[in-house]
Amino acid sequence: GSCGFKTRITVKGGNGRVEVEVVLSCEKVRLWAEKLGRSLDSLELTKPFCRNPAYLAADEPARLCPPCPVPSSFLMAAWAEVGYGLKKNPTITFR
Repeated sequence: GSCGFKTRITVKGGNGRVEVEVVLSCEKVRLWAEKLGRSLDSLELTKPFCRNPAYLAADEPARLCPPCPVPSSFLMAAWAEVGYGLKKNPTITFR
């Protein structure tokens, strides 16, 4: 993200679950990862923003910065791993 901290998310899917491993350098992301947990039901990750565990974990106590790409990056990786989305790198271009 624009903060300069680095995060690596590894997701493995199978049997309706996703296993999550997060390597990070940001305290807020550490709190997010703790609240999210290491194993989730893959169907939970299809819920809308207001009920999705990846975004709910971004609130208290983590208080992730609004532009933090970690929750959406995690969801893209998880969706690709379980077959809900394509394995393709997203891009954001500023002009």
